[in-house]
Amino acid sequence: MKAPRYDADGLAGVLPSVARSLDPVAFAGAGRKLPQARAAIVVLADGLGARLLRRQSAHAPFLREHLERMQTLAAGFPTTTATSMGTFGTGLPPGAHGLAG
Repeated sequence: MKAPRYDADGLAGVLPSVARSLDPVAFAGAGRKLPQARAAIVVLADGLGARLLRRQSAHAPFLREHLERMQTLAAGFPTTTATSMGTFGTGLPPGAHGLAG
């Protein structure tokens, strides 16, 4: 199990990375470098971990097609929806955004 990351390589960096891919000048230095894009869609499947997806991939044919290119992120602590969504939306660790459960 990976330790949670609260930087550009973790859940907090998803939205800044997408923003940077859409406008590299305005969001220079934000998040992880992704290929430049004209449009983006971020899909979040709450409670769907990588191991579960691999085990039950027959039930998710679209996602199954992308398993080989999939990148995983470790959930922060505590592993609740409220905590993770707080980190996802603010880019801050749970101790900073205050949504702990």
